Amino acid sequence: MSSADVLVLECYAGEPVDGLSGVQSLVRSLGPTVDDSRTLSGKTILVAGLPFLHEDRLSRANRNVVYTTFETSALPTHWVDSINRSYQAVVVPHEAVRQVFSASGVKPPIFVVGQGFNRLSPAAAPRPPTATSSPRIGFLGVPVRRKNLEALRQACRSLLARWPGLTLAVHVATWYDWLDPSLRDAMRADSMVDWTEGRLDPDALAAWYRGLSCYAYPSRAEGWSFTPRESLSLGVPTLISDVPLHGELVQSGLYHVVRNRGREPARYEGGVFGEWMRIDADDIAVTLAEVLRDPEAARRRAEAGAAWIAQRWLNSHAQQALAAILTSGA
Repeated sequence: MSSADVLVLECYAGEPVDGLSGVQSLVRSLGPTVDDSRTLSGKTILVAGLPFLHEDRLSRANRNVVYTTFETSALPTHWVDSINRSYQAVVVPHEAVRQVFSASGVKPPIFVVGQGFNRLSPAAAPRPPTATSSPRIGFLGVPVRRKNLEALRQACRSLLARWPGLTLAVHVATWYDWLDPSLRDAMRADSMVDWTEGRLDPDALAAWYRGLSCYAYPSRAEGWSFTPRESLSLGVPTLISDVPLHGELVQSGLYHVVRNRGREPARYEGGVFGEWMRIDADDIAVTLAEVLRDPEAARRRAEAGAAWIAQRWLNSHAQQALAAILTSGA
């Protein structure tokens, strides 16, 4: 199949604000975008999004390929039904995710293409600060349950006796109406928390990262995990959880890793879907304390991490791998 026969379904308009909208931005260069593919025939349609949300704009007269992910040990039934009904190929970002899709009953061929991440310029921001009596711990993302933000807040609060000026900087690019507002209310009411919202341009985002003593991402599960790659690439000490999608990051020895305590039910906002890893506030606090006790060692590790990650997870590699799948017709 020619690359001229590849089209990209418009799933997320505008600038990226979360994982899937970031993936939409990644795939835009692979073909012209279309809002609806039902009048087309013999084309390959790439859908970077949740499979069931876009079925009404697809036709089986085309080869529909979905680039997506899921975070837990089992796909919901409506995901499996949608994929088997409307798609001829699936692309996921990690082998652990491929195994979940396969075990859940997904029938079309499943390919693995690791996602890239945005390279931010360290020249746009100062060198990350050392942790003093007033360290600044950062979290960036949509605060859904699996991101474990409340556990991170509890961990930071438990460290205030040793670091009384500690700040938890939380930046949320977008707030969805379906999120529980009680978390935002609690964060805003906490004098330890610096809560900000809104999309940051690349220079402002780099400056936000580089203003941190440590970037903390203690999620219970991940599907894309862009931000701890961004932070490490800027030489910022970075804390992550020991979950399947972080396997290569954990094994590098260049991140500060929060151990997991095994599996627990994956309680999404809409129900329980399989299991994810149990990541406790006490363990987050232990790992954060290790970073803050020896800030120079943490900085040296992060600088080595920036060199290590520089040629990994490139957007160009992901685009090339996706293009090969889309034109192969497999």
